[in-house]
Amino acid sequence: MSTLPEYLCPVCQFPLLPPSVSEQRQWSCHNRHGFDASKQGYLNLLLPQQKRSRAPGDTPDMVKARTDFLDTGRYQPLANALSQAVAPVSGATQVLLDIGCGEGYYTTQLAQLDWRQIYGLDISKPAIVAATRRTSAIHWSVASMRAIPLAAQSVDAITCVFAYYHAEEVLRVLKPDGRLVLVVAGPDHLLELRQAIYPELRPQEADKALNAALPYFDYLDEQRLDFYLTDLHGDALWNLLQMTPHFWRASPAVQTALRAQGFARLRVQVQILTLQPKPVQS
Repeated sequence: MSTLPEYLCPVCQFPLLPPSVSEQRQWSCHNRHGFDASKQGYLNLLLPQQKRSRAPGDTPDMVKARTDFLDTGRYQPLANALSQAVAPVSGATQVLLDIGCGEGYYTTQLAQLDWRQIYGLDISKPAIVAATRRTSAIHWSVASMRAIPLAAQSVDAITCVFAYYHAEEVLRVLKPDGRLVLVVAGPDHLLELRQAIYPELRPQEADKALNAALPYFDYLDEQRLDFYLTDLHGDALWNLLQMTPHFWRASPAVQTALRAQGFARLRVQVQILTLQPKPVQS
């Protein structure tokens, strides 16, 4: 894998040049916009006007919960299926981008495949800091998904696991023959958990991630993955709950009851969708 990332300046979109010895850790563009690389090895390219809050994205507590849960290996079947779906074309030198990469659990496993470069982007600084602890072989950065700091048509594959993305921006950086691989919740994903939280369980709405892609992308493949988490109690259940939007919709009383109750079995159902940019109309 190449050790030199190829970022664009988020201010003017000129290429960012790596720091020289005299400049210490600062990356800069032709227009002299400068960005300091962190001691941990990531680059913060999130501009103040791109933030909707002082600290956007996952909080340190949420990042820790996600790390602690995923590191138990309970979602390893999903990581394996994702790796199979996004494996690079044999013999090709390709670039992979994982948007909304969080603390890097899936990105790190994708790095074991034969990619030339891998980028992991997230709007949460605590998440990216945690990701750098996993490996330095990935180009980690804090950035907005609405302004991906990479050149147009520079990426061969993009992954997005239960995360937000901006379809037009994905289309811009993806090569015409590139792939977008989305992991979205199936209709029965975490069914027992949802039944315990909501007085009336409504059918899940069509995933916004998929709906956003349809005007710009065509289907190449679709895979449904079903498996069960067993003996889910205490801290493990609490960590999983914090990974979901259901955490914010459950009252404190319900949260406490869930943590005490636990689940003998909890269904995981996801769809792995592989899409390709629609042909350009002449």
